[in-house]
Amino acid sequence: MGDSANGDRQAGWCNFYWFSLRILKSADRNTQGFYHMTKGYSVPDYVEIGFDKIDRDLNFLIGCLREVLAELGLSELAADLEWFGQGAPKIDASTVPAQLGLVYSIAFQLLNMVEENAAAHVRALREEEGGVSAERGLWGEQLARLKRLGATEGSIADVLKRVSVEPVLTAHPTEAKRLAVLDQHRAIYALLATRDQGRISASEERSVREQTKAALERLWRT
Repeated sequence: MGDSANGDRQAGWCNFYWFSLRILKSADRNTQGFYHMTKGYSVPDYVEIGFDKIDRDLNFLIGCLREVLAELGLSELAADLEWFGQGAPKIDASTVPAQLGLVYSIAFQLLNMVEENAAAHVRALREEEGGVSAERGLWGEQLARLKRLGATEGSIADVLKRVSVEPVLTAHPTEAKRLAVLDQHRAIYALLATRDQGRISASEERSVREQTKAALERLWRT
């Protein structure tokens, strides 16, 4: 019963995610490729860039995970990872494979990783295009806003000297992960970053794919 309920719940979230993603991507943003016009200037469409990166990276990682499962003789689990194309698979709760919950758990860990990587990528692009004040909510943007309001560098520095910061570390049991799992997450994230380093050769692409599959297999066996 637990695996069936978990399978239904994961499938529901999978359907919801892809429905939301397609709605956002299909919205009219007056885009031409990855750029749009603002006040007569062509500027990057960071939303489109971010969603395109999520699509590419998630397709890559889920494809690698499906290959790993198939090579381990778990083709029935790999078949339930058809997240692309026509949408999430239809799952019969009465025939949910015993390990489907684990497969979807790993898949959603990969989704979180891809989204974090895409956010960092877009943030770097914003800073490269518009400077350190381009990203809303960060120190650069807030300091620039204070200067626009008339604050001087000296007055800002005087206030910062009196600021008291006390970090609070909160433990979330649901977010706890074993060190061995975190090691594989870091390895996969680093491989995603390797794919971001401009054009790579076909042999390098194959090497990254094999290393990614090896990390995913270790994650599966952990």
